Amino acid sequence: MIKDEKANPEPPKNKILIVLPSDSDLDPKAIVFRLFGIKVGEDDRIVKNLVWKTKYYEVCFDLYIDEYVNWQVWFREFSSEEFSDLRNVLAGLVVVNQYSPDFHPISCGLEEAFVVWINTDSKVSQDALDEVNDQLLAQYQETTVEVLNLHAKETTNNYGEKISCERFRELIDTCRWKNCQMKLQTNQDSATSSDVPLELVIHKMQQARIRHQNLDLDEQEAMQIAEEVANELTRGEQNSL
Repeated sequence: MIKDEKANPEPPKNKILIVLPSDSDLDPKAIVFRLFGIKVGEDDRIVKNLVWKTKYYEVCFDLYIDEYVNWQVWFREFSSEEFSDLRNVLAGLVVVNQYSPDFHPISCGLEEAFVVWINTDSKVSQDALDEVNDQLLAQYQETTVEVLNLHAKETTNNYGEKISCERFRELIDTCRWKNCQMKLQTNQDSATSSDVPLELVIHKMQQARIRHQNLDLDEQEAMQIAEEVANELTRGEQNSL
């Protein structure tokens, strides 16, 4: 497993670790390119000084690439005290594996980071993963844990939310990048200090969907829910001032 040098008490969370099964037919280079849009070499395990850029900001990060023969063994090692320094600098963990009910996604002990489980089994439906993700959203507060379909044919689900690689890039866009040096975009179309963070908007919309997912809503009721979310966002902004 990749180890990181001794970390400072408050190091920047500027590293993303992707782990893939070593015994599969998946091409790590192709997976990395599909998810991140980054070309890596055959033997690359640490790729430094990459730039993630959105319309609002850009930030430098390092990409770590690892493989596992047995996920349970890898996870025990990753969760050990020996690798606490590595966990402390991760902005996100990406696990590539077939999803099954017996292989339930967990936060892997990470806080203020995202954990994405990339399902490689094309037989798993998007509706099934939407249900799993609703459960995960209700379970985890400080860590974003989601399962995404690698082979999804659509870019949105029945709720109009982004899925698959589109959702993966959205998760990185809204990553907290704690303690990182972020260069804010200053053009007129970019965010200003008064804008509501995109991460908060998405989170509030997901919470509202969970609260009302079992209701048969008409257009007026849907508009009431949208107004409810808008009011919550406004209160959140006022409380932060």
